[in-house]
Amino acid sequence: MCVVLTDKMPVLQTQTTMNTDVVIITALKEEKEAVLNVLAQQKISVSTEKVENQTVYRATLLTQQNYSYKITLLAFNGMGNLDASVATSKAITDWNPTYIILTGIAGGFQKKTERSLGDVVVAEQVAYVEGGKEESSGFRSKPKVYPSANELLEVAHHFDWQPSIQAIRPDKSASQPKVLFGDVISSEKVIKSLEANQTLQQMWPSACAIEMEGGGTAMAVYKSGKPKGFLLVKAICDWADDKKVDHWHEYAAESAASFVIELLKTGPFQPQSTTKSHLKQNMVPYINQQNEIESILATDAPQYYLLDAPAGYGKTVLLQRVQSRFQEKNYQTAYVCADEHPTLNLLIKALFREFNHIPPTDENLSQQIIKFAGLLKQKHRDNPKTVGFTLLIDLGKAPSAELIKDLLRAFIPRLFRDLQMEDWFKTKTKRHRFRIIMAGRYLAAQEEVASAKRFFVKQLTPFNDEVILDLVWQYLGDLSEEQIKLISAHILHLSSGHPGCMAALLELYKRHQMPYPDNFLAAFQTEIKEIVDNTIDQIRRDIPLKLQPITDVLSVCRRLNFNLIRRFMDEGLMLSRNEDKVADDLLQAYLLRREEGFLQDGIIRPWLATSLRQISPDDFFKGCQTAKDFYLSYISGPNVDRPDTIMVELLYQELQLGYYQLPADHAPEDRLTLKDNFFVALNKYLKILAPSWNERERVDNFLTVLLKDWDFKFMVNYFLRDDNYNDQPYEELSKRVKAFYEELNKEK
Repeated sequence: MCVVLTDKMPVLQTQTTMNTDVVIITALKEEKEAVLNVLAQQKISVSTEKVENQTVYRATLLTQQNYSYKITLLAFNGMGNLDASVATSKAITDWNPTYIILTGIAGGFQKKTERSLGDVVVAEQVAYVEGGKEESSGFRSKPKVYPSANELLEVAHHFDWQPSIQAIRPDKSASQPKVLFGDVISSEKVIKSLEANQTLQQMWPSACAIEMEGGGTAMAVYKSGKPKGFLLVKAICDWADDKKVDHWHEYAAESAASFVIELLKTGPFQPQSTTKSHLKQNMVPYINQQNEIESILATDAPQYYLLDAPAGYGKTVLLQRVQSRFQEKNYQTAYVCADEHPTLNLLIKALFREFNHIPPTDENLSQQIIKFAGLLKQKHRDNPKTVGFTLLIDLGKAPSAELIKDLLRAFIPRLFRDLQMEDWFKTKTKRHRFRIIMAGRYLAAQEEVASAKRFFVKQLTPFNDEVILDLVWQYLGDLSEEQIKLISAHILHLSSGHPGCMAALLELYKRHQMPYPDNFLAAFQTEIKEIVDNTIDQIRRDIPLKLQPITDVLSVCRRLNFNLIRRFMDEGLMLSRNEDKVADDLLQAYLLRREEGFLQDGIIRPWLATSLRQISPDDFFKGCQTAKDFYLSYISGPNVDRPDTIMVELLYQELQLGYYQLPADHAPEDRLTLKDNFFVALNKYLKILAPSWNERERVDNFLTVLLKDWDFKFMVNYFLRDDNYNDQPYEELSKRVKAFYEELNKEK
């Protein structure tokens, strides 16, 4: 965070000194000092210098996510909306901010015991009450209302602020300031009488406080059209009545300043420029998302889409790219996130703001939906060339069942019903006029979603070896082909194709690029483990607790059936004694799917297996051995069904058992020994399976299965590699299978 603070008003700069992310405006000296005190308390280094005869204070602060914000604090000596408007306009011109924040002190409106002096007020909207019209009956007030920046406001709503105020609380109590949300009145007068106070409360019952700069600040922001918005954060220093005193100023000013700085430290938005490594991760090109984007935008695409995937699969990035593409096709769009708007009421208000409209207040849910439909109709009348509307709803981490129900049963059908009555909506077109794209974690398993036939569910899948290789070529193109292939293999093995993890590992490697990828793995074990562990934690948090012990143990297997689940139970690896119920629970939770006659999952399974290896290596190896014994007994029996697929799973377990028992710092010679042992086992299993291979077609089928199974092919090449990563181990496997068959025919 770069803080620039000036002590004079007006600021007479003639050119921009720097771009900034946030301009913080204060009106009084104690408000400015409060911000500086908070920075000092947090041991943030502040430097001073003279800029055009003004004292400038600069500091640097990283957010919790390592964003680097540039923030300008403008302190002018005086109060009033006019001065605030001039200062804000000048600040916008000079520093080109993304947001404006006004902080300091305000008079409060008492409400029984719900509000106290020192409490922080976050304005949901500012009402400038001085405007109006002189009529025959007298002056008629006509307040101008300015809504706060939705992005900052919603983060503030869910921000768990832990106050740490060093200023002495005047009442000597141990109470901590509360955070209040509501409307704030902005006036030109200092209110010091109970009568004036009550008049204002009657005019604006939802107001929490009154101050003298918010209207001018908001007006300048909205007139300029440059910042994304503004936010007013002030603390109550008196009750704006005839008992008005000043001894709460210092405490209240520090309360508000502390809240603002702590709020910004959460990183509520992307800065204009950043040194954040995570942002660089997000810049890694997600190549195979292009297929998803094109399918969503296709002429015959379903009207309602649900993108379903675990944490870190790039759902939010994908939604934003889809939004951009819809806009190119002349759709009006809105993107909202349920993490910030956890109820349908809040979600609808956010949609109003996304379409640059003040949301309705005090209406019930049905009326809000009707008004939102009316807003879309008006948007089309204002721009008849609009093809249609697309709402992109990011359902975030854990949307409530009530929100899902309200969306699917109330919001979507009612909105569509109102829109389809419009003539323009009825006009025949190849594309749907109204689209909704939702994204979330394991939502397809929710009963409401599963029963909503209108939604097409698309599960995002991990990246395969070819995609990651292409990606690394793009991102690390200055390396040799040999290095590119090896680092691609390392990243695929560590990330299991998880986009978020893969991006983090790629960025880490690029920052600490070393001549040989294996040296990178050895030198940055701690950082790599942290990235992998964070991904595991994200994925495990989304799995129901009662299913975690089951999914952990079964994660060693790529393909399951009821008999194998029963074998795990018999070996004491699972407490449940009902394999049918286990399978049903996993299927209903979308943790497994039926495919090609097996129960399987390639999305989270590899991560759970990694977690099991770390938490309980004994259970991991026992699970692998149990699965290996099961597959071996299966191919040894009569009338073997699908022997080619079962053989691949047997070889998969053979590789897992051998490779993961090698020391973490194993040498290439250890892999050479593993390779020899693996091919001895291959020959043994081929002899067992030989009676089933009485035709050349069977061998060809087996080789075809191997060729299509990129995951197994990668495992063979990676686990059995020498110093480099290439297809040599897999090619040797294919040759040995063909040679075995030829020898078998000679014997016959």
